[in-house]
Amino acid sequence: MDMRARLLVSFQEKGSARTYRPLELERESVVLFPLNWTIVHPITEQSPLYQKTATELAQLDAEFITVLKGYDDTFSQEIHSIHSYSHNEIEWNARFDLMYESNSDGSTTLHVDQINSVHKV
Repeated sequence: MDMRARLLVSFQEKGSARTYRPLELERESVVLFPLNWTIVHPITEQSPLYQKTATELAQLDAEFITVLKGYDDTFSQEIHSIHSYSHNEIEWNARFDLMYESNSDGSTTLHVDQINSVHKV
């Protein structure tokens, strides 16, 4: 519960130190974590990713770092997770498929095996 997310992008420009920039998220937190949560960074004119191509991200050796923090009420402790994604792991022009379905009895089925399922748009 009380999940919070942060997303950073890191660039390595030639001849300079690696820089880290926070990316604004559509939703930085969720109170409960009942199903799944797709962390979304809208690419606006203010985004460091605005009009960047796959080639440009490769040249900058872009890396995306996710930091998740939440509270696990089963063990009464705060949990943390950090993961990084390289520029070559980005799926361009793709969208995640829905991982859940509503059943006729009102219950919901979450298909965890579809966590990485995407379709091209």
